[in-house]
Amino acid sequence: KSNFALMGFHSEVNIKDLHELAKEKGLLSYYDLGSGWCENLNEKLIKNEPKIRKLVQECDILSFSGDKLFGSVQAGIILGKKELIEKLKQNQLLRMLRVDKLT
Repeated sequence: KSNFALMGFHSEVNIKDLHELAKEKGLLSYYDLGSGWCENLNEKLIKNEPKIRKLVQECDILSFSGDKLFGSVQAGIILGKKELIEKLKQNQLLRMLRVDKLT
């Protein structure tokens, strides 16, 4: 999600279903959230925002925008199992993705 809304007829694939399909095919599931919400601090304000704690359990790798989520400097955040994050660190796109020591 981001700073826009889709109106009219549209649908979105359920992340859990996508993860199960990937697992059946021997693939990893990756979901780029864009932005979301870390905690349930005020349900009225964030009722339509996806919860990161829930989504990270429904896919192998989850990424989202730290600057959109926290209103901070530009940052990309990647969550997933340690062994998958380690593989990302070895990828040639490392310079572009800049996976750091905290990841």
